[in-house]
Amino acid sequence: MKKPLTLIFFSFLIFNTAKSEPLLLSCQIEDKSENKYFLAVDLENKTLDRAGNLYKIISISDDLVKAERKIKIENKSYNTTIFLDRYHGDMLFINTSKTSNEDDWKIIDQVKFECNNYPVF
Repeated sequence: MKKPLTLIFFSFLIFNTAKSEPLLLSCQIEDKSENKYFLAVDLENKTLDRAGNLYKIISISDDLVKAERKIKIENKSYNTTIFLDRYHGDMLFINTSKTSNEDDWKIIDQVKFECNNYPVF
C-alpha cells in the first residue's frame, strides 16, 4: 500500500509544478502627464517588456526587480535602468547617456511611475 501511495504523491509533485507566468502591469507616470502603458515582467526568462522595449532583468530580490537595456548609437551609449518595487508597484525609470570621450554617465531622464495589476479577462 505504501508504494502506490508514494507513486501517486510523487506524480502529483512532478506534474503539478507551477510555472511562473509573466505578470502584466498597467503603468502611468505619477503626474498622469502621459497615457498608461503595459509592463510585462517575466521572472522565468528574466525579461521585462516596457511598451514594446525589451529589458534584461539583472537582479531579483524579495522587494525589488532591476532591469537594464543598453543601446549604442554612433559614438553615444545609452543605458536605461528600471527599478520595480515588488510590494507597492512603484517603478523608477532612469535613462543615462555618455559619449565615447566622456568618463561619466549623465542622467537624461528620471521618471517615477505607478503600476497596478491589470486584470486580464
